[in-house]
Amino acid sequence: MAFDQAKADEVCALVANGDAEAEICRREGFPDRETLRRWRNDNPEFAAAFARARQDRAYAIEDRTQQIEADVLSGAIEPQAAYTALRNMHWRAKVCAPKTHGDKIQQEIDATIRVEIADPAKLLRK
Repeated sequence: MAFDQAKADEVCALVANGDAEAEICRREGFPDRETLRRWRNDNPEFAAAFARARQDRAYAIEDRTQQIEADVLSGAIEPQAAYTALRNMHWRAKVCAPKTHGDKIQQEIDATIRVEIADPAKLLRK
């Protein structure tokens, strides 16, 4: 399948909505996994859009976790089943967007350090 910008935009929208790449690639009329990989490798704009969509997927997953929580509280889902699903979803969100949903907190610090080396002769005269 040749690169199709409209289809690429649709793929990115589905990924951002939380759909798995494998699930999308199994759909009729969508590129298979190898084609999607080739699109990313050959088209930097699509690669960047796809990466943003994967990060956005973490927020879609977060929305789903809130629904599962509501279902547990209403009694629609057993707590143990919800726990298993939520742990899996948490892992997926961490993989999709480690900076915003990961366990590691990273801080960037921009600082200037000034070091003065003392004159040993001056120190001895004191």
